[in-house]
Amino acid sequence: MRKISIVFVAFLLVVAGFSNIFAQKTSSKPNVADTYNDSDFYKLQDAARRNLDERVFRQTTITEKLKIGSRVPLEYSKNINEKLPPDRSRFIAEKKTEKGVERTEYINIGRERYIRENNGEWRIYKPESGGSGGGSGSGSGDGDSKVEYTEEKKFVRGEKVNKQKVDRYEQILRYTFTYPNKVEKVVKTDTHWFNSDGLLVKKSEEWRNETDKTINRTTEVYEYDIPLKIEKPTIKNTVANRN
Repeated sequence: MRKISIVFVAFLLVVAGFSNIFAQKTSSKPNVADTYNDSDFYKLQDAARRNLDERVFRQTTITEKLKIGSRVPLEYSKNINEKLPPDRSRFIAEKKTEKGVERTEYINIGRERYIRENNGEWRIYKPESGGSGGGSGSGSGDGDSKVEYTEEKKFVRGEKVNKQKVDRYEQILRYTFTYPNKVEKVVKTDTHWFNSDGLLVKKSEEWRNETDKTINRTTEVYEYDIPLKIEKPTIKNTVANRN
């Protein structure tokens, strides 16, 4: 009887071992933690910023305003920032308007800067020097107001973004603004995705206004060590002055 018990216990241990191995191989869900440490996050964020100084990268930023429940943006713009160390960069700004898409492109090579608008001719860019300005204004609000908020933080390890394994850091702030004549509820969500090398892969900031049913969102996507070519454009005898 003792031999049978020993054999049965051994069988159970083997089954349990195979079950654990199978679970480890088949589990692909991200590992969700309740929160994260602010100090660790800020160190990771600062290191990611410093990494941009010496790397070839492209940053694509999309800013949009939508009605909650709609996929069609009320406002939309797209910026592309490319950097080729040590001293070359390109910046493209596109904005959707009622007349179509307005596009401005800059190229920087050392101290030289060039510009073209709406895919027109390239010109040398020379900002106007000097100038002064001043102004005054007045405004009025809704009188005394009060703001209350709650904070929630999420850390998710092992997500996939742009075919990369990343860790997600998310902060959710739920605001309640109380004015004499109204109450406004707004949710702000800041999300950062970092890869295993500590590089920022994606960043999102979203303001969701539950009162006027709108969403304002800015999304940044980063690509590193990609083939970039930034050359001096062909210039005609025109100069662009911009403030």
